[in-house]
Amino acid sequence: EVYKTSFFNSGEYKFFMKAINTNGCFDTLTFNISVLGNKTIYVPNVFSPRASNPENRLLKVYGTNVIDSDFEFVVIDRWGQEVYKTNSFIEASQNGWTGIASGGTDTQSSSVYIYSLKGKFFDQSVFKRTGSITLIQ
Repeated sequence: EVYKTSFFNSGEYKFFMKAINTNGCFDTLTFNISVLGNKTIYVPNVFSPRASNPENRLLKVYGTNVIDSDFEFVVIDRWGQEVYKTNSFIEASQNGWTGIASGGTDTQSSSVYIYSLKGKFFDQSVFKRTGSITLIQ
């Protein structure tokens, strides 16, 4: 008998199979499969460290099924100076950029910043993005 299964959520699934022949002999097999959901990557185009909504106070990278390694997110100012860089998707998605330049203590001025983003999804497909971000004080 053959069974068909559909998956509506990504994640790890464990399967157990038992095969029985006509003589009553049987064998079993246990295996895991990974179900990947949609591959998405998104960078908002504006944020404000003084926003009333805490989620809008940081510049974060949002994504699904992104590998933490082989990742780079860089923000540069209008003079070409790097103000933020991380090689961790976890860092970029959970903590993000506060608006303070790397090694500094003061929030950058209201301006447009350029970002470069590259990395891989779990299925090994590569993404590369560039864009602009407006920081509003």
